[in-house]
Amino acid sequence: MLESGQHSGIEVYDCNLLANSTLADMDYIREHGIKAVHVPFFTQHSEATTDDIVEYSDIVISTNSLQSEDWVRCKIFANAIQSLHCLGLLRCFAIYLHNENELAYNDFYEKLIEWYFNHPLTLGYEVFNKMHEILQKMTSGVNVQYYYNENFGNVRWFLDEGAFLCFISDFDRFYNETSDFLKVFDIEDDIFEQLLAYQKNIICIPNNKYSEMLLDYDFFHYFINSLNNEYKPLKKIKHIIKISSGDSFSDLSDYAREVLWYGRRLVKTLSTSNPKFVTIDIY
Repeated sequence: MLESGQHSGIEVYDCNLLANSTLADMDYIREHGIKAVHVPFFTQHSEATTDDIVEYSDIVISTNSLQSEDWVRCKIFANAIQSLHCLGLLRCFAIYLHNENELAYNDFYEKLIEWYFNHPLTLGYEVFNKMHEILQKMTSGVNVQYYYNENFGNVRWFLDEGAFLCFISDFDRFYNETSDFLKVFDIEDDIFEQLLAYQKNIICIPNNKYSEMLLDYDFFHYFINSLNNEYKPLKKIKHIIKISSGDSFSDLSDYAREVLWYGRRLVKTLSTSNPKFVTIDIY
């Protein structure tokens, strides 16, 4: 889907055994070695309270052709794509490397995940290792896959949203550490530094309503063209780009609700998703 130009709206759902479906038929289950876990049903963005009546779902976590360990790996990969690409944190680098180095999107994110797990002192390791622990417990039916942090309100978040909120909470550390991974692709120094600055400044974060950058490269139109599946070479044009997020949230729970929850389908995590918030002055 990324190769086809869908960069913002990818959602991945669990496979559920539904009553009276072919998938839930016992002969079919035995034939394909289907294993499911019976866990409490997770309602997205619900309050973290104890309900009087608990509903359950049966989530498939392995079959004859998919071991539970691979299910965990698939889930981590899907959540990485959703949190780091669809929500925008590393989308610019992934698109640039895909365009200029012919690096496949799945290769970029698989390499990134592997790099995080090989660097246990990074924030990326903390986030995805915690996710791994949650999903590993899930395969035994003893946990539910959601993220909760009272700083972001009394709300249970999807794991990809939880990862995004963790990275936003320690924004500079995330980019400082991840830039070590990004440097292995040997992007020209002047482009790399300005691309990193551009990538960081287009993310809508709490307490930041406005940013302004002096750039030598027209990243804004380069990525607009790429998102429209119209590749055009990056132009070297000295200019000042001014970006407004439209709103500034000092309260983390307000930010999480308005930008991530309500604004996800409008890609409000990226300030450049609405061109009216962007002004470019040729220098």
